[in-house]
Amino acid sequence: MLMSRLPGLKTIRELSLDNIEPIEGHAEWFEENAFGISPSRPELVEVINRGLARVRENGVYDELFEKWIASADQLALKHAQTQRSLDYVLVTFAFFTVAAVVFILVLRSTIAFKTAQLQKETEDRKVLEKINDQNVSLFRGAFESSMQGSALLDADGRWIRVNQALCDLLGQTQERILEQSLQAFLSAADYEKYLAALQVLKRGALENSDLELQCLCEAGPKWVRVFLYRIHSEDMENTVYAQVHDISKKKQHEEQLNTLLYDLDFMRTSLNSHAIISRADANGVITYVNDKFCSVSQFTSDELIGSDHRIVNAGHHSKAFFADMWRTIRSGDIWQGDICNRRKDGSIYWVATTIVPHTDETNQPDFYLSIRTEISKIKAAKNQLQSDRAFLSAILDNLRDGVVVLDTEGDVALINPAAKDTLGDISNLYQPG
Repeated sequence: MLMSRLPGLKTIRELSLDNIEPIEGHAEWFEENAFGISPSRPELVEVINRGLARVRENGVYDELFEKWIASADQLALKHAQTQRSLDYVLVTFAFFTVAAVVFILVLRSTIAFKTAQLQKETEDRKVLEKINDQNVSLFRGAFESSMQGSALLDADGRWIRVNQALCDLLGQTQERILEQSLQAFLSAADYEKYLAALQVLKRGALENSDLELQCLCEAGPKWVRVFLYRIHSEDMENTVYAQVHDISKKKQHEEQLNTLLYDLDFMRTSLNSHAIISRADANGVITYVNDKFCSVSQFTSDELIGSDHRIVNAGHHSKAFFADMWRTIRSGDIWQGDICNRRKDGSIYWVATTIVPHTDETNQPDFYLSIRTEISKIKAAKNQLQSDRAFLSAILDNLRDGVVVLDTEGDVALINPAAKDTLGDISNLYQPG
């Protein structure tokens, strides 16, 4: 028997049910507004029917109705609390069940991931070990066959392994080298340089380093360039790989070059202190002057550079003179001659000039180097000598006495007309100075 609450109440009003206690322990609420009586309990239906009949007879409908309502509300409340507790338990159980399932799934996924990762790491390790074995084999082959000296050294500078090229460089056998430390092959100062570089590598500040050291070899000292490399390996910690290059010839060439540069600098300094030097481009524009040029010409370098040599032209020489000079140097030949120049104050000075053209890859002059020596005093002395010689010749030619001048070799250097008349024809011995 199943009754909804509202129709049930209507039925109670109509049947005047007054005895509800016998069914309180057997009525089960299925929803908030419904209850039912099991069909297997027909005696309860009988009780309800008898109660309904008595309600009609006694007229106590309202009181029993209130009792029925109170009993129904208590059952509903108890059922609701029980249902909520059951729902809470079910929800909690469901939550923990889901959580457990999720945890198991995550755990299984994690285990699967870790297992796959471990398998990959194992496979990678095997591959790396194989590669490492191959690299070691390749390294050993390259180490032994290298044309450059190669060595492995420990942190204390003791040899671990050396190749044949290094043995040839040091002039000793492998066994003899391994019996000694690196210190035996270096001076004290160079060994300190090696230790300092080694400490830098140990600290990890650098991955490699290179040094130029003088190695004490069997045949005598040799200059070497040593490249040091830190090896990253657990079983070779603090081991250094060294590659040694013989640079003795390079050092010898450097010393020769330094000597040559020193000599050239000395010659340049000497030349600058004596000669007037300038450089001009292919068009004759001055691009460089030395201090001697400035001091002799009285022009500053700023005034000279960017101008041509007409700035010091005294106007003494003809256009043909300079045309011949330009024709010579433009053809790539050296020109030499004496040139009269004018200082800034207007005074005249003479220079013995040599102009050397510098040619490019097409054999065309791209600039000219002029080297001059001031010869003003020599020019003045020569002019004076010519004047004195002319004056002396005039006197000798007009003397009635014969005059003969002999040089240090006993040859006739000068003879006047009177001497020729007296001594005869000896003019073939006369060599005018």
